[in-house]
Amino acid sequence: MENKVPVTEKEISVQNEKKGTAGKIIRWVVLGIVVLLAAAAVSASVQYARYVTTTEKGTVVDLTGVEEISESKMDLVRKLFPDALILYNVDLGGLSIPCNQTDLTITDAQGVSAQRLIEAASELPWVSSLNLTGLSVSCEEYEQLRQAYPYAKIQWTVPVLGGLSPDVTVLSANDMASVRELAAAKKWLPALTRVDLTGAVLTDDELRELSVDAPFYGFDVDWSITIYGQQFDYDTTSVRLSGAHITDLSQLSRLPALSELTLDGVSVTDLSPLTSFTMLESITLKNMEVDGIGVLGNMYWLGSFFVDNTNVSRGELNELQRSLPECIIMEL
Repeated sequence: MENKVPVTEKEISVQNEKKGTAGKIIRWVVLGIVVLLAAAAVSASVQYARYVTTTEKGTVVDLTGVEEISESKMDLVRKLFPDALILYNVDLGGLSIPCNQTDLTITDAQGVSAQRLIEAASELPWVSSLNLTGLSVSCEEYEQLRQAYPYAKIQWTVPVLGGLSPDVTVLSANDMASVRELAAAKKWLPALTRVDLTGAVLTDDELRELSVDAPFYGFDVDWSITIYGQQFDYDTTSVRLSGAHITDLSQLSRLPALSELTLDGVSVTDLSPLTSFTMLESITLKNMEVDGIGVLGNMYWLGSFFVDNTNVSRGELNELQRSLPECIIMEL
């Protein structure tokens, strides 16, 4: 059925009247919506007005006293107060912290993880001191926290040997494994200068490891070595051995810094092991007999050689002097 086109003035008038009525209805509906929105805005403004203060620096909306506020309400507050500083609480996972907090102390007992702290960094821009000594933080998480809070002083416990302060300077260790762990964590222990291994029982392999690696640890290592029934610091430079129970010199290799050696009344006859001690500068033989001193002829680094009441002949001393012209050789 075709629509009938109005042709008379009456029909046209009726149709225009209908259109006018519809337009009025639409305008009233729109106006009603606007009024409702305005009323809602006014209501919201009134609701949050008690949190608003005005200072010389501007308007502040402090919502830190509100226990819970949804994201939609936060959006509304931002729209109502577009130029205001809005303060609110940050949920760290069971712990609510004002976003303008400056000093923050977090422990494991509070149920907050280091990862959540990292994620919340953008919401806590005022933090200047972060005490995490009671929180489990890995070395990797600590590095992330430093990046997340670049202007905050962070106190934490380095997860090494049961937990250490990064300010520790001197430590005692019981074994080589502890030294290795400390060396690996030196980056996070910047103040550590010395590790005391005195009294620890070390194998020959561990002693060799220390001799090679200790200069690269970033801290000094003190350890003692028991040889021939005597205890020496690892960096001992001067040793005096006496007694018939000493029959060989092999254990001296455990003293890498040895530079001065005195043998008195020992049962050693073979001096050839001494030729490998490149730090040895002075040798003194007393009250003993040896197979000969010719083996020392290649020790060009030797500075002095003394004998007293031995079987070494003058001829042997002269021969050694020819081999080592810079060495002081003397019979006492």
